[in-house]
Amino acid sequence: MKKLLIIPFLIFMGYNAQAQYDTEIDLGLRAKYSIVRFSEISKSEVEAQGGTFESHGISFGGFLQLRVNHFYFQPELIYNRVSTKLGNQLGGGQYNYGEYDFVFHSVELPLLLGYRMKIGDNSALRLGGGPMLSYLMKVNGELYLEPGPEIRQIPQDEIDAFNDLTLGARVGVGFDVGPFLFDVMYERAFSKVGEEIARITPVVAGEEKSFLIAVGYKLKRTKR
Repeated sequence: MKKLLIIPFLIFMGYNAQAQYDTEIDLGLRAKYSIVRFSEISKSEVEAQGGTFESHGISFGGFLQLRVNHFYFQPELIYNRVSTKLGNQLGGGQYNYGEYDFVFHSVELPLLLGYRMKIGDNSALRLGGGPMLSYLMKVNGELYLEPGPEIRQIPQDEIDAFNDLTLGARVGVGFDVGPFLFDVMYERAFSKVGEEIARITPVVAGEEKSFLIAVGYKLKRTKR
């Protein structure tokens, strides 16, 4: 008789435990646009000296979101392409103006933790952040000299001066509508991109800072 009473009690406890934890595993795609700045380069100061500074990136990849009740963990694997153009007065010699044009190709691994709060039946607000690891795969660089114009390849030893591995942090806010994700984020690297952008006219870059706008789509959603 005691065994017969224990069996339904265990079944009830199992159902009760499942009811307490609302879990979901999502797999999807991500695309991002970023405005990139460097801690040692001031856009306003460069422009005040008659130069120009533009740096922006596009990235895409995939994500996995593991959610338990209101909390979620979201690792991502992202390919990132950043184009940086820096024009400045060189002074001296036969050239009086130049523009450095770099293209950075990297792979990123953000590991985001956050809190998700439902708003209505089909939407939710997310707040989160976490560490981000970036590996620089390749850098393309050219120097445009005027008058001319003359195009020179940036020496390989200057290209190699950029750090291959960078650790950073990312925080942001997101909004989910059905299978779609929309995010606005701020990211800051903890290590310098490179000591110098070029040695002809040395420019210290410093740490990278980025403002990101991202969208995502959940290809597969598994609720438990």
